[in-house]
Amino acid sequence: MTGSPQDRKAQTKAQFNALAANYDAGPGCFSHFGRVLVAAAGVGPAQNVLDVAAGRGAVLFPAAEAVGRTGNVIGIDLADAMANATNADAARLNLNAKVEVGDAEKLDFSAGKFDRVLCGFGLMFFPDQDRALREFQRVLKPEGKIGISTWHVDQAGELKAVASELGVPAAEPPGWRNGVASRPSGP
Repeated sequence: MTGSPQDRKAQTKAQFNALAANYDAGPGCFSHFGRVLVAAAGVGPAQNVLDVAAGRGAVLFPAAEAVGRTGNVIGIDLADAMANATNADAARLNLNAKVEVGDAEKLDFSAGKFDRVLCGFGLMFFPDQDRALREFQRVLKPEGKIGISTWHVDQAGELKAVASELGVPAAEPPGWRNGVASRPSGP
């Protein structure tokens, strides 16, 4: 992608709006990583969770299952078609989760609102990753955790690893990475 940060966001939004209807359909590979990220971040009952770049719910849906009816899961996505499709899926599955259209670099939430802020395979699309990470930190409660997954080497190699984990032989070892960080205590 080329151009200004706003141009890049517009290109990303258009790309994912066009892909929304069939993106990661069924039990896609991103749902596998979403479940792993939710577990690694320690999402549990009654927590308030934000899923940034929610896409079609790969992180959102397992997070909603983990928090149960006593918790709350909100996703944001730049692409309104992704948000609409994921909200329809969440309603059909009777999950306590919703997706709003939003920008990771300008989160429209109060400081200290969330127990967990998760971002599955979205960070690399943000023009200003540092700003997005500062926003993640801002909306995180004291002692909360941020969980991020992203490609480690290259997407083709990473997808081979997922195929292997799902029972399809692959020659390369898993290379995906999840990261979880706790918010430091104090101001």
